[in-house]
Amino acid sequence: MATFFLLPSRPALGERFEAFFASLFPGLHWPKQDRSDLAEALAAAAEAVPGNYVVFREDLASETDLATCLMRDFGAEAGDAVIEMRLDGGCQLEQSRRWRLSGEPARRAA
Repeated sequence: MATFFLLPSRPALGERFEAFFASLFPGLHWPKQDRSDLAEALAAAAEAVPGNYVVFREDLASETDLATCLMRDFGAEAGDAVIEMRLDGGCQLEQSRRWRLSGEPARRAA
C-alpha cells in the first residue's frame, strides 16, 4: 500500500520553509522565486522512501473529487493511505485528515 501526502501549494509551503531555514541560518534568505524549490526538495526527501508520494494542491484537477483525482491522475489505488496536510494560521504544518482510498475512480462522461 502506498501513502499519498497531500501538501499545500509549493509557493505557500516554500514560504514557510524559508522562514524556518532563516531561523536556522540568521541573515540567509531565499529569493521568493526560489522558495518553491524548497518545497520540491522536501517532496524529494519524502519520496526517497519507497511507497511515499507527494501531491501539491496546485497539481490537483479542480473539477473532480480528491479520491478520483488521486486515482486517475496520480496512480493511487484502493487501500492506499492519504494524509492531508494544511498550514495553520501561522507557519506550522498540521494534519487535517487521514483516510484510505476505496473503490474505483469515477469515469468521465464521453
